[in-house]
Amino acid sequence: MWDLAPHCCSWYGICATLLVAVMSGLKVLACLRARSINKSVEDYRAPANCVMSNKRVLVLVNPVGGNGHAKRICDNIVTPMLRTAKCEVTVTKTTHSNFAKELGETIANHLLDSDEVQFDAVIVCSGDGMFSETMNGFVGTILNSSRTPPEKRELVHRLAFAPIPCGSSNGLATSGALWNTCWHK
Repeated sequence: MWDLAPHCCSWYGICATLLVAVMSGLKVLACLRARSINKSVEDYRAPANCVMSNKRVLVLVNPVGGNGHAKRICDNIVTPMLRTAKCEVTVTKTTHSNFAKELGETIANHLLDSDEVQFDAVIVCSGDGMFSETMNGFVGTILNSSRTPPEKRELVHRLAFAPIPCGSSNGLATSGALWNTCWHK
């Protein structure tokens, strides 16, 4: 478990590092695939001092999202890279409408009840809608709790969220300048 200093700056750094590592891997692999070069995820080497080593990561994927594109990205790129980085990975597939919101609420309720996070990070492999749904479930549950505003703020910052764009427009990733035309079809 990370030491959560009152400044919570480390969470932003961890979330950004996670997102950059996965997005960089996606870009590299997609660019290599686009050039017909066979390069596998197993060739990815996590740095010895990888910030994600021994972290618990929940990967939420919509198996039918993007006509199965989200599941392929999750199975072939995201999960292997996280395992290579020595993360404890739990993959959860959505089963019904509002599943992601319910999962976000469940994670928040566990945090509110036990004051412990189940995961160090949540990665959402899907479009913007499912990422938004997950965040709304998590943040909405925290904000509607009886905790004081400073406590709520601290709780929200205890869990890192990262979207992996697998939808049709990926506006969230595009607006964050994370999308690269090399792997965007």
